[in-house]
Amino acid sequence: MEKVYTTYGRDFESKMIKSCKYTPETKVLEVTFNNGQEYEYYGVDEETVNGFMDPESAGKYFISKIKGSFEYQKLEE
Repeated sequence: MEKVYTTYGRDFESKMIKSCKYTPETKVLEVTFNNGQEYEYYGVDEETVNGFMDPESAGKYFISKIKGSFEYQKLEE
């Protein structure tokens, strides 16, 4: 039987980030930027994601807490 994972996410009203989706079981955060590019970030803890979901500025939070702190991969378009 295939393992089913739960995910949650949100859309942003940000100049930089369109939306994100997080899977707690795999600790994978998927971020979609306003330019259409999508990236997966690996090993992201739930505390970091919860902070990302509710910042005054999603872009500033992303740059200070996520970008450069986790392994990532650009998803193909």
